Amino acid sequence: MSNDDVSLKDVTLTLRKGDKAAYEVPGFIQGLYFDTSFWGATLWDVGLGLTAFDNAVKIQANYGQFTQNQRDMVTAVLARIANPMIADEDIEYTNLRFGGDVVLGAKIIAQLAYLPFRYFFGRDWDWLSATFSVGANFSWFSQSGATDKNGDPVAQILSAALIQIEFPRITIRDFKRFKTWALYTEPQLWFIPSDVAGDGADRYVPTVSFGLRVNVF
Repeated sequence: MSNDDVSLKDVTLTLRKGDKAAYEVPGFIQGLYFDTSFWGATLWDVGLGLTAFDNAVKIQANYGQFTQNQRDMVTAVLARIANPMIADEDIEYTNLRFGGDVVLGAKIIAQLAYLPFRYFFGRDWDWLSATFSVGANFSWFSQSGATDKNGDPVAQILSAALIQIEFPRITIRDFKRFKTWALYTEPQLWFIPSDVAGDGADRYVPTVSFGLRVNVF
């Protein structure tokens, strides 16, 4: 019931579809997620990303580290020969040498396949799925095998092609936030410029990382 003092005849109420908290988010963006991973080109990595186009495309920013102290710790644990960031001129190295205390990166990932387990086992398995994606990583490393005129390591931008397999991918339907959690394996192929690789060193270096992703919404 509505009335006023100027002979109001009717009122039209228009409801806008969706959550008012998301009105300022562009329509093609479906979600926000947090990401953390270890190994690969860095010892550890944390990221923040957006999903778009029915969650089939992910755009992500990363921060990670692989310092010389961390490198020494890993080689000691694995009982391997030390792999210094700056190569000794008297030793021929073919291993990957880049890292630093600041590694900033950006990823773009495109989903090629989505496999819900309910297809095989019925609706009781609606919570479990897997995905297969491909993408690219562009990272800025604060240290690399290249050195300046003083012999100090210099920063380097490197790129990699990647494959990402999410499994298990678990969805908790009753949650409005943080409803999807996924473990993933990510093989990567890094392209190393000649000034970093040096003579006789690998120009294409495969790595693999393992991570956890949680969708905020």
